[in-house]
Amino acid sequence: MGNDGALDGSRVEALAAARATLTRLEDDAWRIRRMLDVTQETLTVFENGLVIDTNPQFEVMFRGKREDAIGKHAIEFVAPESRALVAENQRAGYDAPYEATLVRMDGTTFVARIRGQNFQRGDRTIRISAFTDATAERLAAEAIRKAAVIEETVRLQAELLSRLSNPLLPIAEGTLVLPLIGAIDEARAKGVLGALTQGIVAHGARFVILDVTGVEAMDAHVADLIVSGARAALLLGARALLTGIRADVARTLVALGHDLEHLVTFATLKQGVAHALGARR
Repeated sequence: MGNDGALDGSRVEALAAARATLTRLEDDAWRIRRMLDVTQETLTVFENGLVIDTNPQFEVMFRGKREDAIGKHAIEFVAPESRALVAENQRAGYDAPYEATLVRMDGTTFVARIRGQNFQRGDRTIRISAFTDATAERLAAEAIRKAAVIEETVRLQAELLSRLSNPLLPIAEGTLVLPLIGAIDEARAKGVLGALTQGIVAHGARFVILDVTGVEAMDAHVADLIVSGARAALLLGARALLTGIRADVARTLVALGHDLEHLVTFATLKQGVAHALGARR
């Protein structure tokens, strides 16, 4: 009787342990299944190339029912141009990420990033693969590339426009002409002043003719540029000549109160050029 009681006690303990183990396994399985349900990747289990299980994300990515995929061969979901690659990677147990073109169940295609791994379960070879739609990433990368190209094009166009709108013309040894044309804002004025000072040094200029015949309107930016250019020229050993003076230009310069003592002014560019060439002789 004593031994029978001990055996019964052992059976109860073993049964309780088995039940605890089963509960733990069920909990583990439940957690794993929930994790598979919420992942953004499509996870698919293959055996001998056939689909034996997949997570709910399959229906979003492949636009079809999960149950309709079970039993189908992996190659059925691969575009012709990628079949050799996918088949070889499955056969070799390739486990690094790669890209291939896949076919949805509605016949449309998309580029996927695939990461798979082979596992042995007894005499069975199981391959689990994770699929990520790479279309959005490719579109984003292409958009970034195009934006960079556009940005560089705009930069080059702005640089070219700056050069064209700020032409510094050497008309004789030691004499430069800088025709100011169109509207001049603060940014352009800085560019013009930079081109002027660099040109004086590069050409060893004695005279710089600032021609404002083509300026749309004489405002503070243009006036400041003229005065700053004249002062910069003087510091670099050159003399600034201002040509194309109209009545409104003269009134604006006077009204703004700029010191014009460093400037020699002429009504026309022709007069300014004649003065510079005559002074050289």
